[in-house]
Amino acid sequence: MAEQRRERMPLSTSRDAPRFTHKQPEEVRRFLYRMETLFELAGITEDQDKKKRILDYVDAQTEKEWRGCDNFGNNGTWKDFVKEIKESYPEAADDEGSVADLDQICREHARLGQGHTSELHSLIRKFKAEAKKLKEIIGNGVIINKFMGCLTPAFADLVQDRLLTKYGHYKDETRKRHKDNQYELSEVLTVVSALIDETPRRGEGRDVGRAMPKETSPTSAKVKLEEPEAEEKLAHLQDGVMAINKELTSMRSFMQTMTNELRNTSQFVQASRGNSGARTDGAAPTLHSSQQVGKGVNNLREQTVASFYGWVEEKVSDNKTFSIYTNAVRDTRDDMLERVNQGTNQKSEADEKLNKLYDIVAGLVNTRSSAKHSEVQQRNEKDF
Repeated sequence: MAEQRRERMPLSTSRDAPRFTHKQPEEVRRFLYRMETLFELAGITEDQDKKKRILDYVDAQTEKEWRGCDNFGNNGTWKDFVKEIKESYPEAADDEGSVADLDQICREHARLGQGHTSELHSLIRKFKAEAKKLKEIIGNGVIINKFMGCLTPAFADLVQDRLLTKYGHYKDETRKRHKDNQYELSEVLTVVSALIDETPRRGEGRDVGRAMPKETSPTSAKVKLEEPEAEEKLAHLQDGVMAINKELTSMRSFMQTMTNELRNTSQFVQASRGNSGARTDGAAPTLHSSQQVGKGVNNLREQTVASFYGWVEEKVSDNKTFSIYTNAVRDTRDDMLERVNQGTNQKSEADEKLNKLYDIVAGLVNTRSSAKHSEVQQRNEKDF
């Protein structure tokens, strides 16, 4: 009866037969497991018979290498031979799992939102299989952090809110968990799977953001409906702040221009001293000695500077050219000071408006935070 239930080993050339090649060393454990199953079904129990038959299902390079193993001969058992093969392929994932493989899974499934349905299912399958081997090595808290890191910030916040609603706070009497190990992986995967099922069908690969719960109180629904309006108002206020900043920059440029004009006017006054001795009545200028010329220039400089800054009253002079320059400089000075004062007043008004906008933005942010806190609190009160 036992002989009738035995199955024949598949041909090595068969399409369904297991195959191993040295180009895929990571498949060696899976290959050995399948061969063990086939040997058991075919009733092959002799160690040497297993060693010879397994070579029919590997490529030529692998056959040459395995024949050179220490335990391939008659002195080695099948168990020792299999162990030696596994140790010679470090690329193959061991039964204890690999943190590197877990990180690779996370990199392949990065920034997934609630709308990435197929990608999330793939992440759950692969992550759960690998994390099961590593739970006792790196801990449940680290595994949870790696999984949550695969989600977008918006979807991760939604998962956290749903975990709090479904399972409660980690400090609750019924849980009493550590802050770095608040939930089990199975609990997180259950919540993520439930959120995937709630996703509206708007197309694969699109993050639809936060989904409305099936049962919500009128207050929480009102808060969620008003949130986009608050976002829109906040965006308009930010545009207004940027416009005012540009206006302030323009005012600073204007004041810098005024400063440069004042500097140029001062240079103009200094340059005019060389022409202050010119006669406007057509008569020839009177010649003086070098000492008299120097003294006249110094007096003219002192009078010009004093008149420009308003330190002393201007003396009546018979020199018409000097009077024209002095009056022109004084008028230019007064005009520029008036324009600078106007620019300062405009800057003060703009600063006042900017401060008001900052207060409004801060109020909106506080209102939004209070609304979100109220929504979570109402959910907890409803669940309890």
